[in-house]
Amino acid sequence: MLDKTPKDQASAYIGTLVRCINLVRAQNAVPSLLIHDAIEDRCLVPKIQEHLQFHIEVIEEPDPLELKNRISRCSLLIGSRFHALIGALSQSIPAIGFGWSHKYERLFEDFDCVDLAMPVHATNEELKETISQLLSPESSRSVGKRLNRSATRQLAQTEAMWDKIEQRIAIN
Repeated sequence: MLDKTPKDQASAYIGTLVRCINLVRAQNAVPSLLIHDAIEDRCLVPKIQEHLQFHIEVIEEPDPLELKNRISRCSLLIGSRFHALIGALSQSIPAIGFGWSHKYERLFEDFDCVDLAMPVHATNEELKETISQLLSPESSRSVGKRLNRSATRQLAQTEAMWDKIEQRIAIN
């Protein structure tokens, strides 16, 4: 994200992640950093760690299926990696996304949770409210159900698309 956004957004990104990590921890949840792209993400770890008053676990999993499995065990995913966000939302895991392109907005629209696509300049109050809401069991279940309905709809649309493709290929 840092190389794809205006300078003011890129410079705010690390600080926003640090604020999110601290807010997650303040909710008595255990934050960790999930390396989704080994080359680009790994260099962010020390930049984030230097702003924290505690050690944060760093999870690096090269196997994409195991990475998706790790995501499935999250209570909440916060990030800007498009495929990590898809991995969370498609498994009904609440996710807060910081995006740099219209495709992030469309992703969150597809999963009926546009309120979880947040600007990198979100205020502490906005972040705190969203994080505490998503980490509360009742709200998390409600969001999970909404995501499950959306994921089921997305899967049906994908299957219908592949059926059309197969029919077109069979015709020719």
